[in-house]
Amino acid sequence: MSISLGLINKNKRISVTEIIDSYVNSLNSVFVNSELESFVYSKEKGVVSLLFEGNVENFNTQDAGLLIQTDNILDREITTIKVVHENSYKSRQNLSNRLSFLKRLECGFVLLEHTALIDDVSKRPPRKTTNGNLYLPVGAITTYFNPDSTDSRYANDRRGVDFRESVDSPDIITTTDLYYSSFIDNKNLDGLTAPDQCGLQHFTTVVHNVDGKLNISFLQNQNAKLARYFFEPEIVFCSNDFILRTFRGIRYPQQEISLKNNLRKASFEV
Repeated sequence: MSISLGLINKNKRISVTEIIDSYVNSLNSVFVNSELESFVYSKEKGVVSLLFEGNVENFNTQDAGLLIQTDNILDREITTIKVVHENSYKSRQNLSNRLSFLKRLECGFVLLEHTALIDDVSKRPPRKTTNGNLYLPVGAITTYFNPDSTDSRYANDRRGVDFRESVDSPDIITTTDLYYSSFIDNKNLDGLTAPDQCGLQHFTTVVHNVDGKLNISFLQNQNAKLARYFFEPEIVFCSNDFILRTFRGIRYPQQEISLKNNLRKASFEV
C-alpha cells in the first residue's frame, strides 16, 4: 500500500515545503514506526515522491538519496522528486531540510505519494503511460496481476492476470504501466472507475492532456473506498482518512471542513 495526497489551489500558490512539513507532521502524529513498516516502508526504507510544476535545474543539491526527473506535458514543465529515507521520526523530520532548496518554490498544485522502497527508486510512482501521461496509483495493485496471489479481493477475478498474459509483460511494473496506458491514453478514465471494465481496487491520480489542456484527475474504482477529499478552501484528495483529518487540522486550524468519501472521478484543469 501507499499514501497519496494531492492539493490544487486555483487562487493562490502552494508552498511545496509547507506541504511536506504538514504531511510529515500528520504521519508522525498518527502512526508509529512499527505500523508504518510494510505499509509505506520495506526493510526500513521508504520513498516520498513529489510532483509539481516548476523548474529546479538551477537548484544545487548533492544529496544522493534524491532522484529528480522532469517531464514535459503541453509545454508545461512537470518535476518529480523522489526522496529515499529511513523509517524513523528523525529521518522523516529531516525531509524538509533535505529539500530546503525548494523553499522559495510555489506552484498551483502539489502531488505527494509515500511508498515503500521496493526494487529501484526509479520504479516508484509517479509512473508514465505509453503516451507520456503521469499517474500515481494507490491500492491493491500488484496482486491484481499476480497469478500466484492469495489476495481474497481478486479471488474470483482473473482479468488482471489475463491482461498480463495478453501483453506478455516481463514484470508487474511494466504490466501496470501498460494497463493504465490502455485506459488513460485512450481517454477512457471512466473505465478505470467501472467494475465491469476494471477489477483493480485503486485510487489513482492522473496528470494528463485533455483536449490540449493540462488536467489532474482523481479516480477511484467503485469497488474501492480509499479516497477522502474536500474542495474548499483548497482542493485536497487523500487515500488515508487518518492522515487527511490530521493534515486538515494542521493546515486549516479551526476551520469547519467536512470530508467527502463518494469519489468516482473528479477532473480539474490546472
